[in-house]
Amino acid sequence: MRGRAVLLVATTTVAGCIWQGRVSNPFETEGAGIIRVVVQNHNFHQATVKALGRIQRRIGIVAGNSSETFSLPWPTADNLVLEIDLLAGSTFRTNSISLEPGESATLYIEQVISLSTLVRAVGSDGG
Repeated sequence: MRGRAVLLVATTTVAGCIWQGRVSNPFETEGAGIIRVVVQNHNFHQATVKALGRIQRRIGIVAGNSSETFSLPWPTADNLVLEIDLLAGSTFRTNSISLEPGESATLYIEQVISLSTLVRAVGSDGG
């Protein structure tokens, strides 16, 4: 009789997992696997921003004197370097910062593009 009870519990548990479609990870935090990049463009020119490194991709376009927020897939801790390509023709690569999934960074694009900086958001913990 005890064997049937164990089998019933095991079957119910497996059926529940199959019905849910995905087994949840109790250690997974919201926003895991993604980073947020805030771009503050203090330059008059439109800027195209690209991520360089292990993940290379165009992040987006930010109009002159405006700001935008972008999300990027970021599966593991890694270094982030951004490339700024101004519509006027100047290109600049930022400093490198280390980010973990769920964290945020801010890119400040300055009038003198070589003074642009990428910083890790203070208190960035994915929340």
